[in-house]
Order: sequence, then C-alpha cells, then structure tokens
Amino acid sequence: MNILIVPDSFKGSLSSKEVCENIKAGIDSIQKHNITCLPFADGGEGFGECLCDFCNGNILYTYCSDIYLKKVKGHIYTYGDTAIIETATASGLQKKKDVMNATSYGTGELIKFAVSKGFKNIILGLGGSGCCDAGAGALAALGAVFRDIDGDEIDFPAGKDLNNIYGVGFTNIVKDINFTFASFTCLSLAPFCFAKTVRRMYLQSKKELMISR
Repeated sequence: MNILIVPDSFKGSLSSKEVCENIKAGIDSIQKHNITCLPFADGGEGFGECLCDFCNGNILYTYCSDIYLKKVKGHIYTYGDTAIIETATASGLQKKKDVMNATSYGTGELIKFAVSKGFKNIILGLGGSGCCDAGAGALAALGAVFRDIDGDEIDFPAGKDLNNIYGVGFTNIVKDINFTFASFTCLSLAPFCFAKTVRRMYLQSKKELMISR
C-alpha cells in the first residue's frame, strides 16, 4: 500500500516533521508499507522550516522584538533570492495576553533584516500571530510613520493605537519588496475589526470541515 503522510504540527508538542516520523513509526510497527512523509504547515509555526526543507534552503539568525518589544533571538529562512518569514517568530502568541498593547514591530524588523541581506522576494506566513495591529507595527519598523491627532509620531503602533492614527507617511519606507502571503484564507479575508464576524467565519469553516469528514 502507498501511504502519504501530510500533517501540520501539533502546537506546543511536536513539529510537523516529528508528527510524520511518529505516524510512520506507528504504521511500520504493525506492517511495512511504501510511506511518503511530507511535513506541512498553514502559515504558522513550522511554515518556514517546511519550505526551507523542500527547497534545500538556509537559516539566518538575528535579533528582533517580540510583541511586547522585548529583544529576542529570531531567524529567517532563505533559498535563492527569497526569504521566508514566519510572523509567529517575532510576533507569535505568548502566555501573556494583552493584545491591545501587542505590536508586529518585530516582524517588520525581520523583513528589514532580510532586505538588508539582499532578499527582495519575501514569503510571509501570517499564522500564529499574537497581535492585532493590522500590520502597523511591522510597517513602522520598515520606515512608515504614523501620527496621532496632534501630529505626534506613534513610534511602536499597537492595537490600541489604531483608532488614534490620523496620518501616515511612507516616504522612508523600505521599497521594492515582492510579497507572497500564506495564511488560513478564511481569517485573512475576514472584515477587519469585526470580531464577531471573524469568529463566525472561523467557526463556520470548522463546521464545514467536520461535515466534510
């Protein structure tokens, strides 16, 4: 029998590669089959590693800010002239839940780092984010300037600042970047700032998935 194993990671326990290995070992312990393992991801944690493995890429390390602006060790994956960046690396979920004060600034720092290394094609995985600032923080790290009603600059835009943005400047922003986004389509297409709508669309997609099974 030919068996194809294509799992996502088990969050907080196993990477998708480890899931593959364990499922394969379980099947092999009963009966030998022709098994192909294909670790996969939906744009969240492990997304970059999967693509990097497929493309025989490399990993580059740097420092970036987490969602509360604490400096942490981050990384990007690369192959050819393309950099793969997981939003979850710098801006991922944490035990502390203070979404209105969380910013995606660190993700912008990783993008800026990739550009500084000569990568102009960016594949950005959007899954696993712990902030809800509409990407304003990331844009600020890339050189965008956000101003409040008094014209003062908002240095590190977070979710709480979105209602207070009265001006945006893109004069000094990093240019000539080709972006590809990878995420769970339902969430990325949900109307911004409508929590009930997002929740309804997400639950509906799960319901449809369960029915199809």
